[in-house]
Amino acid sequence: MGAPELTCWSTDDVDKTQRIDYYEETVARSMIPVGIRMRCASDFSSSMKMTSVDGFSVLRIKGSPHEVYRAEREIARSGAHKYHLLLTCETPWTLHHQGAVALGAGEAVLLDSQRPQTSTTTVPYEMVHVMLDAAWLDQWVPQPDMLVGRKITAATPWGNSLASFAKVLTPELLLDSPLPARLLSDHLGAMLALACNEMDQKVAPRKSETSQRHRILDMLAQQCTDPQLTAKDVAASLNISVRTLHRALALTKETFGPLLIEARLRIARRMLESRIFMNMTVSEIAKRTGFATSSHFARVFHAVYGMTPSGFRQASLGETGRKISPPDSSFDSPAVSSPRPVGKRG
Repeated sequence: MGAPELTCWSTDDVDKTQRIDYYEETVARSMIPVGIRMRCASDFSSSMKMTSVDGFSVLRIKGSPHEVYRAEREIARSGAHKYHLLLTCETPWTLHHQGAVALGAGEAVLLDSQRPQTSTTTVPYEMVHVMLDAAWLDQWVPQPDMLVGRKITAATPWGNSLASFAKVLTPELLLDSPLPARLLSDHLGAMLALACNEMDQKVAPRKSETSQRHRILDMLAQQCTDPQLTAKDVAASLNISVRTLHRALALTKETFGPLLIEARLRIARRMLESRIFMNMTVSEIAKRTGFATSSHFARVFHAVYGMTPSGFRQASLGETGRKISPPDSSFDSPAVSSPRPVGKRG
């Protein structure tokens, strides 16, 4: 990437009747498509300065009160996946993005370009806007969903450090700083990572996110005996995207593969404990609960419960006076390798 350059725009350059269209076209070209709503279009005004370096761009935006929205139409017109760190310097504003949040001066929030949003300012404002490439952010925050839509408050140590740094971050600073732009980029990434870790320790998932996770787990329990089950299958049954499924699980540091194994093991354990299935071979139980092979079932069962499936069955049923089906030879090996996902990955 070449040397960074300062780019400026202002609605003062066009007629009042064209300002909203000019703003929307400019933002769509330089950042992402948005829509504007306000009571009197002729009162709208805005000016922006922008400088980009490798991985992120810094903007300073000033303007009159208005509402910015991104719905399905705007998201469909978007290009590469981006994240946006926003912070107002002196004024409060509100945001609807994975829930409603009211932000005061100096409080930051991270937005995901692939999700709907509506932000509202009721007084003239100045905003710091840092646009981040998804690939750049992934280097620092492997699970950015822990930050998306959540208030990053100055009341926490690293939240305060991030907000303070972002507040003084200007396009001119990237051009005139005595430090290399890459060093500023790394500092911002480190602040985001530390703020995310801080929130991970203190912030519980929202009720809506918890409900989404429960829906996923319920559907997984219903479908887990299908040996070819994938995350895509579960997402389709819930009418959500695969990305939404993985995002919901990531909020509690879970992934699809291990949860699928756990669901299958729970069913297999109940079958091994039940006298109803005592004449069914362990290999048949493995097959009926979705495991591709009996040897894989043996390994993951031993890793979780500390004994082979046949040993577990014997210990659970005890001496019943009835014949217990002889264990398959493949289940007498004390394999202890960690569980691995079965079937195709979603």
